[in-house]
Amino acid sequence: MGAEDLASQSVRLKEEQLRREEEKLRNIELTVQREINEKRQELQVRESQLKEIEARMGNREMSVPLTENGDSASGS
Repeated sequence: MGAEDLASQSVRLKEEQLRREEEKLRNIELTVQREINEKRQELQVRESQLKEIEARMGNREMSVPLTENGDSASGS
């Protein structure tokens, strides 16, 4: 095998290795994107739950009568 053949084979092997690494990185990127989307959805659910809790607390506070000094009559 001549020097040119060796150089050509070396280039092909390096290109193949780079393609494998690129594919591996692409798979990692897809996994990370999927995880980010899952976390974003979980966060949206939690934010929605928090808004519901805050709304209920606000409604409850409005329905509890206040005493003369501004404390709630229920003592909370």
